[in-house]
Amino acid sequence: MTLSDQIAYGSLAVAAVSLLIALFALLQVRKARKQLTVFRGDGAEVDFLETAAGLSARNEELNSKIQRLAHLLAIAQRDVSEALRHVAVVRFNAVQDMGGQFSFSAALLDDEGTGVVITSIQAHNQGRVYAKFVTDGGSEHPLTPEEKQAIEAARSQNTK
Repeated sequence: MTLSDQIAYGSLAVAAVSLLIALFALLQVRKARKQLTVFRGDGAEVDFLETAAGLSARNEELNSKIQRLAHLLAIAQRDVSEALRHVAVVRFNAVQDMGGQFSFSAALLDDEGTGVVITSIQAHNQGRVYAKFVTDGGSEHPLTPEEKQAIEAARSQNTK
């Protein structure tokens, strides 16, 4: 065997070993690629990085929706606090000889104690209705004891 034959066989051996290493590396790459693949429910294979990018975009979209919902919730809470949702009615007998409690005072207030108190006084042949604006539990007009009682009862409600 000559020196050139020995070099040829040596080169052939190095080439064979290189081919085996390349095949082994190819198998490792395929194995790693399969491990980085996420299988979705619809049967399509999607690369892990594509899935991560999609999830990131979806996360941004959800964060934007959460911010919009938080803003809408703040508006709704403000609207609810301004709603006339604290209501109380006090019935009383305005005319002593009439019998029965046909007269009443009704308070309709928001969370700050602002709203209206309506009083209806029923007598034998007539009825009168009065309305007074209420601000922070009081009024610029004099309040009757029944109106004060209705306002206090409405303000003491704990509506949630």
